[in-house]
Amino acid sequence: MLLETPGHPALASLPVDASAPLLLLVGPAGGFEATEAEALHAAGFASASLGPRILRAETAAVAAVAIAQATWGDLREATSPFPAAP
Repeated sequence: MLLETPGHPALASLPVDASAPLLLLVGPAGGFEATEAEALHAAGFASASLGPRILRAETAAVAAVAIAQATWGDLREATSPFPAAP
């Protein structure tokens, strides 16, 4: 997934094979140049957005992993790694 500025489909709305590895690419401040985005699309990346807010790159990376885990990863399971309270 190529994470770009608003105007692209939401990350959580894209079809993903949850059994396959997921590679998230967060762009630099100011976004990807058009030629960079074209090359990434040609390499198989799909564009996605984290929503209407512009996030710093380091914040966007954490937000993207949290969205991916909650949507397709083990965070979507109802079980907890912590023992139940007595």
